[in-house]
Amino acid sequence: MIKMKKESRNFVTLVGVKQARKGFVFVHGRPSKECDGCKLFKVCVATLEPDRVYEVVSVRGKTFPCRVHEGSVQVVEVVEKDVEACIDARFAILGAVIAFQTQDCGNTSCENHIRCVPEGIRKGERCKILDVKGRVICSRGLSLVLSFLRRLPE
Repeated sequence: MIKMKKESRNFVTLVGVKQARKGFVFVHGRPSKECDGCKLFKVCVATLEPDRVYEVVSVRGKTFPCRVHEGSVQVVEVVEKDVEACIDARFAILGAVIAFQTQDCGNTSCENHIRCVPEGIRKGERCKILDVKGRVICSRGLSLVLSFLRRLPE
C-alpha cells in the first residue's frame, strides 16, 4: 500500500447535536424549506457543497436552536472526505491528477458498484490519487484498481 500526505481544507459548519461527534460522516444535501430566512444559513448550509461527503474532524462547544435538527445544531469543523474508488489500472499512479471516470456497468448488485460509482465525486472531476490499494476483480473483465482520490477545486 502506497500513501500520500493528506492535505485537507477544513470548513466550519453546523450539524445536528446528535451528529456532532468526531468521525461522523455525512453526505451534504440540499437545504430544507425551513432553512429559508434562517440567520445561520450561510455557515450551516452555504459553506458546503451538496452531494459531497464530509467528515467531522472537531467539535466546538457552541450550539444554536434549529427548526430542522431536532431542536439544535452544534458548531463543528469538517473536511471533504477522500473517496474510495475503482479506477482504470492504466491511470493508477500515486500523485497523478486524473479526470475521474465512473465504471458504471449498471450491475448494482456487484460488490464493487459503490466504488465504481462512488458518492461525493462526479464523472470528469479532477482528482489527485492519494493511495493505490490493489487490483479489483471486475465482472466485466476490466482492469481496475482500488484507489483513494481527493477531489481538486475547479
